Amino acid sequence: IDLKAIRLVREEKGITRDEIATALEVSYKSIEKFENGRMTFSQNKQERLFKALGLDEKELKRIKKHWVV
Repeated sequence: IDLKAIRLVREEKGITRDEIATALEVSYKSIEKFENGRMTFSQNKQERLFKALGLDEKELKRIKKHWVV
């Protein structure tokens, strides 16, 4: 997963870390650590993150190819 792309998508869509944390039932700090590569999420949490962002893994791969992050 391209963590910088995740963060950029979240910011572009105007979704806060607090909103993602609530959707994933984790702390704000956990989202911050995940986006900065200091924490990993289970496959289930990653899928929930994609859903909360309105993305699927295929779309994330497409985004990664077009963004310089």
